[in-house]
Amino acid sequence: MLYSCAEHIGEALEECVEDGGLPPEMEKTDRDEACFFCGEKAAYVVEKREQ
Repeated sequence: MLYSCAEHIGEALEECVEDGGLPPEMEKTDRDEACFFCGEKAAYVVEKREQ
C-alpha cells in the first residue's frame, strides 16, 4: 500500500503494477499520511490487487 499526493499518483501506480497482474486499486484518502515520493500530504492510497 502506498500513499501519494496528486502530483505523484503516476509514480505510485507504476510502483504497484506487476507484470501480467491486475491493475492496482486507487482511491482518495483523508488520512493524515505522507506521500511516499515527496513527503507532502497524501491525497490517494494505491494498493496492489491480488489475482
